[in-house]
Amino acid sequence: MKPSRILTLSLLALLLIPVALPAAVPSEVQLRSRTFSPATGLDALDRAAEAGAETRHFLVQLDRFADETERAELAALGVRLLDYIPQNTWIASFAPEALADPQVRARIVWAGEI
Repeated sequence: MKPSRILTLSLLALLLIPVALPAAVPSEVQLRSRTFSPATGLDALDRAAEAGAETRHFLVQLDRFADETERAELAALGVRLLDYIPQNTWIASFAPEALADPQVRARIVWAGEI
């Protein structure tokens, strides 16, 4: 392979890296009364799962905006997104089986108890 082609492919790969990496840091949550920056983590889901909780409500921040398809997929997994809060955050209702589901947890950047 020619050196110029290798250089071009290397630069292209570097440009694509930020697109391929998921957002790991939560964005600010904008409530009517205040704005706050949540810590990364799903500790609230862990505590609820350990407690054997029934259906619970949380503020959850997803790794991207949830369109209708995403909302339907989450609903099928036991998570109903109820009300949107700016910066990819939702008031969500979790069925007990959804609290520890890896497919659900992979989409959530942060969760906080309500």
